[in-house]
Amino acid sequence: MKFVLVFFRSRLRTGLKIVITSLVLGALCAFPLWLIDALGTGTGTPTGTALLALFSVIFLVFGCSKTAEGEAKKWEANKKKVATLAAAYP
Repeated sequence: MKFVLVFFRSRLRTGLKIVITSLVLGALCAFPLWLIDALGTGTGTPTGTALLALFSVIFLVFGCSKTAEGEAKKWEANKKKVATLAAAYP
């Protein structure tokens, strides 16, 4: 996931970042539907439902994963907040 952070922190124009992100997300959303259509959803085969569930779980797991850098930043921010509050309310 570090390549995503590097991409969004790059000096590339914001408009290009939006276009590239939209294309990537569109492809990721269309792929499972294309795969379901290609393999078929005939009666008696739960292929479509199984693939949809599989890709849903994959997207949820990778979409909700936390990075170590993000958690470290949150930790440091919360430590500063606690120190500020401790000084304000002794």
